[in-house]
Amino acid sequence: MGSRQYPIWVSVTANDYKSDKSYGSSSKTSETVYIGSSSTYSNKFFTRTITKENLSNYKEYKNVIVFKCWIDGMCVKEAIYDTEEHKILETIYHDIKQQG
Repeated sequence: MGSRQYPIWVSVTANDYKSDKSYGSSSKTSETVYIGSSSTYSNKFFTRTITKENLSNYKEYKNVIVFKCWIDGMCVKEAIYDTEEHKILETIYHDIKQQG
C-alpha cells in the first residue's frame, strides 16, 4: 500500500502507465468508467463505489468496519474488518441478477 494511512486504498494498473497509480480515501471513493473510441466518443459503462462504515454491532461482531463495493448502486461485495485484530473476519458476495 502507500505511505499515507487511509482505510481505503485504490491501486490502478493499466498498460499505458509505466507504474501503478494509486490514491487513498478515508470514507468513500467512486470511479466512473467510460468506454468508446475516444474521450469525445465515450459512454458511461459503470460506476464503482467503495464505502466504509464503523459499527459497534454488526451481525455477531463488535466494533468492526464494514467495507462495501457497489457497482451501479448495487452492493456486490462486503468485508467485515476487525479493528483490534486488523484482519478481515468475513467476506460476503451478493448475487446480482444480470440485466439487459
